[in-house]
Amino acid sequence: MKRIYVGVDISKATLDFCVMEAEQVTHHHIKNKVTAIRKLLKTIAKLAPEAFICMENTGYYNFKLYEVLEKFDFKTYVIDPKHIKRSIGLVRGKNDKVDAKRIAVFIERNHQDFEGWKPASEAISL
Repeated sequence: MKRIYVGVDISKATLDFCVMEAEQVTHHHIKNKVTAIRKLLKTIAKLAPEAFICMENTGYYNFKLYEVLEKFDFKTYVIDPKHIKRSIGLVRGKNDKVDAKRIAVFIERNHQDFEGWKPASEAISL
């Protein structure tokens, strides 16, 4: 089975996905809209239905991604941004593309240390 690790850098208007499959790394820059997210996640699901997806907890900006992720069987992780930053150490350069790759590398190395994200129950969501 293929192991695919996906790092997602989230902002108000856009999402940056870094998809790591063995030696191949691809980057996708999409709008933070449900339709765009669904389209990209369907493509990832065709490659590996149980891919590892990791994102920082940015609060409200994550909600559209959460909405779509509920319908897939990905192993999803929502990590405190400070944890990722401290694990990387002192680095130069910062942009969304680089951050997405750093998140993907982080989850590739540490996925066994974290509990996966589960969607909120329907009672809480209302």
